[in-house]
Amino acid sequence: MQEIKPPIIVVDDTDIMMFESIKEAEQGIEPVDAKAGDFVAYDAEGRVLRFDATHWRVTIKAPEDVPSGRSDLEIALRAYLKALAEPLSEDEKCDLPCLVNACRRFR
Repeated sequence: MQEIKPPIIVVDDTDIMMFESIKEAEQGIEPVDAKAGDFVAYDAEGRVLRFDATHWRVTIKAPEDVPSGRSDLEIALRAYLKALAEPLSEDEKCDLPCLVNACRRFR
């Protein structure tokens, strides 16, 4: 299993939530929401994360070594930034790390 690289980015339709640490994300996501699975979560490199939940606690795991969600995460971050009228959303030179940093400003 690969190490999770913060921030943890939770994409729920057009909404983005960012957590600067695994602990912050585990405390910030309600178990009922994690169980429902209505969102997709990624680490900063585009690794799709899995949320496990008990009645009281959420834990995060990175079940993949190779980040399979890079392009999906990039699309979601660009859409989020575009909705906020951030010019970097249209900048083709702004790669995934650039987009993650741009979104941090709106956290």
